[in-house]
Amino acid sequence: MGMAAGYLMWDGTAPRANPLGFPIGCQTWPFRETIGKDFDGTLQRIASDGYQTIELCSPPGYERYGFGPLASLKPSEMGARIQAAGLKCESCHFGFRELIYEKLMGELNPEAVKMQFQVEVVRLGYKAADYFEKYPGRFISIHLSDWSAADPDGKEVPLGQGVVDWKKTFAAAQTGGVKNYFLEMDPANMKASLPYMHGLS
Repeated sequence: MGMAAGYLMWDGTAPRANPLGFPIGCQTWPFRETIGKDFDGTLQRIASDGYQTIELCSPPGYERYGFGPLASLKPSEMGARIQAAGLKCESCHFGFRELIYEKLMGELNPEAVKMQFQVEVVRLGYKAADYFEKYPGRFISIHLSDWSAADPDGKEVPLGQGVVDWKKTFAAAQTGGVKNYFLEMDPANMKASLPYMHGLS
């Protein structure tokens, strides 16, 4: 009966099953203040709290948040220390720049996986039209927003008042396979964008 119910925990009174029969895990982000300074101690604390699995934050990608010192560890060493603490690492968070988009597009099955493009990344130098043309038929939707070129902080502005070339973007979207688009901005900017959107039709 106990095995059928899944992993059991002891709370001092009676055994109980974990939700869905899965071990209870935690993200390591809440431990960012100590994990890079005392990796083993932090892992032991996590295990002693009753967690059985963890999800790491990528040490290179989250270097400035406290995970940087872990980047010097070999994956095999890191895994051994996690296991020694009685834990299992199931997954990891990565930053956008770490996963190199082209690698994902090359690995994913274009028939099984369609992408959504967030136009906001134009602030990082990525233009939606370039990706629609490079990967025809790979996209199903886009999130629309626009950003001022004059503001160093990248102030959000209504569509047509910022840096995005919308005529080029929508023309390329057809090549990309886009079927839907969704405005994602402050409500006032979304409303102010509608006349421009109608003018593009």
